[in-house]
Amino acid sequence: METSLKSDPLEIVERVARNLPITGVELHRADTDHGTLYFAIGLDKNNAYHGVWAFTEGPGVCRPVEFKPNQSRAGVLNELKEDGYQFLSALAEKGMLDDGFFRQDK
Repeated sequence: METSLKSDPLEIVERVARNLPITGVELHRADTDHGTLYFAIGLDKNNAYHGVWAFTEGPGVCRPVEFKPNQSRAGVLNELKEDGYQFLSALAEKGMLDDGFFRQDK
């Protein structure tokens, strides 16, 4: 009997974010036309935001992003969300989110 131990996507993003050199981790999610985008941010000791976005559609992708010090929280959240959405959209345009695209037994 096979057992799936797959974590909730927001839990995965939280684990990745907790490995960044930041404090005060904030977790967020945004529903898009291609699926849910999960992201997290926090500040480092130099007042610079670090963030990570992720999604589980298709192959599932997670990407950390580092920002310059003293950027606005709203700007960072918007940029992180936009970066993730653009990547997700690019995969969708190429058909890479279709069921079975990444199957190994093709």
